[in-house]
Amino acid sequence: METITQIHNERLWADSWNSPIFFVKLSIRVVLILMLTSLLFCGFGLTCDNSSAFAEGSNQLTQNTKARQSKLPKAITNAILRDASNRSTIPIHELKISQATRKTFSNPCRFKFGEICTQEYNPIQGWEVVVQVGDQSWTYHADKSGSQIVLDPKNSKDS
Repeated sequence: METITQIHNERLWADSWNSPIFFVKLSIRVVLILMLTSLLFCGFGLTCDNSSAFAEGSNQLTQNTKARQSKLPKAITNAILRDASNRSTIPIHELKISQATRKTFSNPCRFKFGEICTQEYNPIQGWEVVVQVGDQSWTYHADKSGSQIVLDPKNSKDS
């Protein structure tokens, strides 16, 4: 029968650097830690090779966001087409919006196609819209709410 001192000495020796048992225990711990770490990371998708799935998902999200952002609101579409029809006397159904781009105009001067004013930075969020009016292209600027719609003076017949 072993004495308490012998059991204690064996445990001390097993926990010392010189013991082969110590290295086995340490190796098992390291392997377990690595396995758990890799399982955690793969479970959260941080380091496993999910790059193609992630890229597809992020591309889809980007496309959906761009589609939402680049869709000209119907109220602005109607207001611009109505204005172009009134100025040109061409019926609305014969007009076509060929391009609509979300844009930040750096100041009211840029928004109003160079109208004279101070060049302060006072951004206006809105749209630049190109309308096919017969064989011409007319450029409009509209703020994001559609409360201000401005035709480029170079494009209109009445200027």
